[in-house]
Amino acid sequence: MSSSITALQSQADGQVSSSISNVNALIKNVYDLNQQIQTATLAGDKASGLLDQRDQAVQSLSALIGVRTSEQPNGQLVVSTQDGVNLVGDTYAQLSYTGGNTSGAYGQIMMANINGMSGQQIGPSQPIDPHLGSGSIKGLIDMRDNQLPALQTELGNFARQTALTFNAQANANSAAPPPTSLSGRNTGLLSGDALNFTGKTTFAVANSSGNLVSRIDVDFGAGTLSVDGAAPVSIGATVGSFVSALNGALGANGSASFTNGALSIAATGTNGVVVQDDATTPSSRGGAGFSQFFGLNDVFEGASPSILSTGLSASDASGLAAGGTMSFMLKNPNGAIDKQATVTIAAGMSIGDVVTAMNTSFGGAGTFSLGSDGSIKFAPSAGNSSDTLTTTSDTTQRGGTGMSFTQMFGIGINQAAAQAQGFAVNSNMASSPSSLPFAQSNIAASTVAGDSILGSGDARGLIALQNLANTRQTFAAAGGMGSQVSTLADYAANFYQDISTRSNAASNASTTQGDRLAEAQTRQSSESGVNLDEELSNMMIYQQAYAAGARMLQVGQSLYDTLLQMPV
Repeated sequence: MSSSITALQSQADGQVSSSISNVNALIKNVYDLNQQIQTATLAGDKASGLLDQRDQAVQSLSALIGVRTSEQPNGQLVVSTQDGVNLVGDTYAQLSYTGGNTSGAYGQIMMANINGMSGQQIGPSQPIDPHLGSGSIKGLIDMRDNQLPALQTELGNFARQTALTFNAQANANSAAPPPTSLSGRNTGLLSGDALNFTGKTTFAVANSSGNLVSRIDVDFGAGTLSVDGAAPVSIGATVGSFVSALNGALGANGSASFTNGALSIAATGTNGVVVQDDATTPSSRGGAGFSQFFGLNDVFEGASPSILSTGLSASDASGLAAGGTMSFMLKNPNGAIDKQATVTIAAGMSIGDVVTAMNTSFGGAGTFSLGSDGSIKFAPSAGNSSDTLTTTSDTTQRGGTGMSFTQMFGIGINQAAAQAQGFAVNSNMASSPSSLPFAQSNIAASTVAGDSILGSGDARGLIALQNLANTRQTFAAAGGMGSQVSTLADYAANFYQDISTRSNAASNASTTQGDRLAEAQTRQSSESGVNLDEELSNMMIYQQAYAAGARMLQVGQSLYDTLLQMPV
């Protein structure tokens, strides 16, 4: 569905591009006819044929771009947009548009004024998108930039919430027998990032029968871990130090590694790995549990991370190399670009420094804010409240993760839409259905080696996943849909209803405008058109008058002849 919406956007953009040449040809035609009509008028010719041609050209132009006209005493017709931007007068306009998009952002149609005598451009070009009050091009731009992106954002919101909901439950479950390894998603984190987890979790190694081999209890609040009830040891304060401590604690039973933002935990031989949060004080970073945050047991994946609460703080290093750039576009519903901004990364910047640089580049047109959960929000200024933010390019990268800054924080409507792109079942689980987390582990404080922590017939995890379809979720506002608390099925129904509403509104508007057009054409015909019945009646009157006049001339001629023949 996301691909279909993107294809429709490209189709609308293609129609905009193809319409530009028609607009240019019609504008030039009106200008040329103006010159011919002016010459004919000065010569005393009514130029009826030329006037008809010009009227037809203006009518065709108005179907593409809403225009208004003003006839001049010299016979010329001034044509402008509905808000007064000149299209045809002493000069004429020519439009240009390259077409295509950059990261989901489309450019503007530029207009240049041309000297009719020399054919050279006068002054700089200007965008005409904000001046298109009506016409098919205006409708296509609205569809491309407003209607379809709103649907794309709504769909992305649905995909993200689906992933968050199912992945949260899946990471609280486990496959039975436990998988020999758990490989997480690319979080964009670096080894030097602060650990920033709270609560407690347990990492367990179990055999293929589901019996405990060894357990590692981690208390993030205390900054320690304990192996099989032994004395606690420090886990350090960074992601890297924790992974090193976990790897050492696994010993001969397994290993842990953190590479390019992704955490992997593996057991030795045929044993498997289980991660279980504490029931009373579960682990949390930015609101997500340890396993969910790293995506160790995710069932859904996508082109962009569903977890945007990174847990990073303003003091954390940005991890971005100097020279990387981020470019943004703030565009209003009328197509005007209210702000374009570019941020260049300097060496040694912190996360807070990057946010500050972004705000500085926007110059008050909008504000970025870093939340306590490590998420970044954007709010346009009061004067730009209806504007949408798009990330047009981002060459930054956190260390060797390959993840850009805007992708990690989900900045811009294109990143929100990307949630639905590539949405699929986890590829590892798709290729190995036995690894689906349909069971739930039973690790208590008293559980020791040899105790059963997983049962092969346990379906509690499956039932919990199944119940999510009817569980009410909190959805953020997206597109034309406000924030709401509903089930996934209800949100999907609301999404389809929004499509239907937009479609019906477009259909009704088309019917209404079609009726207005027909009425306008009827009135135009009554003023400037020819009534054939009336003209036929007039012709009959003129014919009879001509015949009567001819008869009178004949009578006069006869009388004159008679007078000439009379004797003097």
